Amino acid sequence: MSTEPETAKPRRWRASAVVIGALIAAGAAALWLTGRVASDRWPSLQQISWIPVPLLLAVLGLSTLLVGWGRRWRLAVVGWVLVIGWMVLGADHLARRWRPAVEPPGGVRIVHWNAASPSESEAAGYSAALAKLDAEIIIVSNDWWLFGRPFTRDWESQGRRVVRAGPFALVTELPVVEARLVIANSGMWVGQFQIESLGPDGRPLVVQVVDLPSAPELARWTLASDLRERLDGLRLPPPDLVVGDFNLDAGSVALRRAFPGMQSAFARAGRGYAGSYPREWPFWQPDQALVADRLGVLDYRLLDLGVGTHRAQSVVIDIPESSRTR
Repeated sequence: MSTEPETAKPRRWRASAVVIGALIAAGAAALWLTGRVASDRWPSLQQISWIPVPLLLAVLGLSTLLVGWGRRWRLAVVGWVLVIGWMVLGADHLARRWRPAVEPPGGVRIVHWNAASPSESEAAGYSAALAKLDAEIIIVSNDWWLFGRPFTRDWESQGRRVVRAGPFALVTELPVVEARLVIANSGMWVGQFQIESLGPDGRPLVVQVVDLPSAPELARWTLASDLRERLDGLRLPPPDLVVGDFNLDAGSVALRRAFPGMQSAFARAGRGYAGSYPREWPFWQPDQALVADRLGVLDYRLLDLGVGTHRAQSVVIDIPESSRTR
């Protein structure tokens, strides 16, 4: 018969809870930090880099509850301060900058949305969602039935044209001087549009639209290197803006390999939450906009159109002075 006092067992359980909670928190943080440092350089580690910050914070929060149950209140309070502080200040997919929802003066709004190939029965709802957008330029990836008749006629009746480049469609009233598909290979798609007079120095604005394969087993670094090599071989004009579903998350080293020198529009002028997929619970940021140093960015944010699996991204670029005075 055990002579151990009854109160010893709860104490031992609480001590075990503290140890378990601390180990879970340390393990989750170490795994996440490894992913952030390694990013997607190596296929064996790339999936670790996709651990979303909200999931990490949830694990840290539960670990802190275990520590609190173990009556290590000071340690638990420190843990919750760190978790809440991370949420408030923002990191990665959380808001980097709390900015008031004020529309920037001037500029041209460009909205990109991966419609993810809507079916014929979904096309009407998707088209209605797009029609509500207040944007000078709308770019849709994988539009499928979206701009088939009669929806194209609806846009044309409003004085807008629908311009196609492979799986990409652009809707605008502005003059488009180029629309062509430049890469279509092994699930890798890149289209290029040039819009007259909107670029720096009053030249055409060069916009590249990218859609990369989503298969998680594909080596992202190899994919990005292949994309860069193909683009270099085409000798295209340098893009001012690159938008699309890259299937490369924020901070991706592979993304910087594919588009060196380009900056995240969210880092430049973002506000609010940066996640875009899945639409209802956007833990990841496969949809991104990259801008060249020479292009002025006034605003960037994600839009929930209420349909589809991706959120749309809205970027407002500064209008060149030469275009404003025309």
